[in-house]
Amino acid sequence: MAEVDATAAATTTAATMAQPARKPTTFAGDALKVAFGASSSQLFSILAAPVLTRTFAPEAFGIMAVYASLVGIASVVAALRYDQAILLPESDEEAANVLALSLAACVVTCGLLVLLVLCFRRQLLEAMHASQLGAYVWLIPAAVFISSDFQTPQIVLRAAFLLRFRKSRL
Repeated sequence: MAEVDATAAATTTAATMAQPARKPTTFAGDALKVAFGASSSQLFSILAAPVLTRTFAPEAFGIMAVYASLVGIASVVAALRYDQAILLPESDEEAANVLALSLAACVVTCGLLVLLVLCFRRQLLEAMHASQLGAYVWLIPAAVFISSDFQTPQIVLRAAFLLRFRKSRL
């Protein structure tokens, strides 16, 4: 019995000693990190623009804009915004249920999108005046599913980080 207590004490001591002391960060330093990340991604876009404009015709950019706007709008609606409600419940069990509901809503919404594309493909393309999108319209439900299912775990990870941040400040 004493051997088990000694092992537990050694493990606890090693775990507390293994955590390095964190340097306190400042708001200005954190803001500069975020600004650097955002500006570097914009710089990458600016540097890639001449290559892309010489590779693709202007019509291709128009089709890509229509496709991206359709996917962007549908992916916001796909989870029925239950992904935003994951942070609200007090218990982990309720939060897990809201997460499951959000993912189920994504599956159902994307299934309905597949049926919509399957039944009304030609009419949708005519209504949007985007007949050139015809070969890619089948990718819209898949892209919506991937996009909306990416947003939900991102919110869960953000919530876990905020919870850990609050505990470390207490």
